[in-house]
Amino acid sequence: MNRRQLRSVLYIGLAALLLLAAAQVCLRRPPAAPLQVRQTEKGRYEARFSAMGTDGALTIYAGDGETAARAARQALAQVKMVERRMSTYRPDSEISRLNAHGAASPVKLSEATLATLRRAKEVSKLTGGAFDVTYAPLGALWRRAEERGKAPSAEQISQALSSVGWDKLVFEGG
Repeated sequence: MNRRQLRSVLYIGLAALLLLAAAQVCLRRPPAAPLQVRQTEKGRYEARFSAMGTDGALTIYAGDGETAARAARQALAQVKMVERRMSTYRPDSEISRLNAHGAASPVKLSEATLATLRRAKEVSKLTGGAFDVTYAPLGALWRRAEERGKAPSAEQISQALSSVGWDKLVFEGG
C-alpha cells in the first residue's frame, strides 16, 4: 500500500471514528439484551450487539449453533473489555481518566491501552496529523456548537486546539 492509499484509508478510519463519537452522543441506550446468535444460512451465524454507543454485528462461520454462540460470546467479551478501558462515555474508563487528569499528571494505563495509544501516535505521525487521537477537546467543542446551532468562536477553537496534538502525547513507563 503506497502512502496515498494509506492516507485515504486513514481518512476513512477517522471519519468512522467521528461518526462513532457522534453516535455515542446521540444514542443513549438501555442495557443490552443477552447476546442472540441466529443462523443465517448453513454454517453461517450472526450476532448483533451494542457497544460504545453504537450497534455491532458479528458473522461467525461454525459447524453448529453452540460453537457459534461460544465464539460470539468470546468475541463480545473482548469488545466489552475494550469498551471498559477505552470508552470516553464511561467516566471510569482508562481513557476518561487520562482525558481528565493526563495534562496535569501521569495516568497509569493497562498495557492494552498503552499499545493502542502508541499505535495511534504512530498513525498520527504517518499521516502528518490528519489522524489525531487527541482530537476530543475539539470534537466536544463542535458537538456543543451543533447542539446550540451556532459555530464556536475563534477563541474557543484556539483554546480547544491548545489541548490537541498527537505530538503532546508522552509515554513514560506504564
